[in-house]
Formats: sequence, C-alpha cells, structure tokens
Amino acid sequence: MSKQLRERYEHYVSKNITLEKLIKHDESEHKTKHVHTLVLLTRQIEIITVGLRRPLDDPNEELAVSSTGSYKKSLEPYHSIIIRPIFKVSCLT
Repeated sequence: MSKQLRERYEHYVSKNITLEKLIKHDESEHKTKHVHTLVLLTRQIEIITVGLRRPLDDPNEELAVSSTGSYKKSLEPYHSIIIRPIFKVSCLT
C-alpha cells in the first residue's frame, strides 16, 4: 500500500474500516488520488501474478518471452503507443 493511501486510511480509521469504504468516501468528496493509487496497485499485482504463473504453466518458455507475454496480458492495454516500446525493452533486459 502506498504511503499516502496508508496515511489517509489511518487518519480516517473510524470512517474507513475497509479500503472499499475509503474509496467511497473519497469519491463522495470528489478525490480520486487514492482511487488511482489502488488502480495502479491492482495492476502491479496483476502483472506479478501473471508473471509468476506463466513459468509454471510452461516451464520451457524463455524468461524474456514470459515477461513480454505477462506485460501484454496485464499492462499493455492501459499504456499508450509511446509507453509500450519502453516496457517491451525493459521486459527483454
């Protein structure tokens, strides 16, 4: 959890017993910063999950192919044409 999200959660513990309530509270105040942080956290968890699952599904697959496939399945849909090549290069290194 990000530092800002944790601080906000701890500041409003009585109102925000769960992260779901924190999000609803922020939405009612038209604050989307923490919602955006949770979206990014969810996407990070997704690429890690996919990245760990692929080698188990196909142990013979090369790591670079596995990394690229994980990126394509989890994060590529959210990135612009400018950002995609940067991530593709990082998957190969």
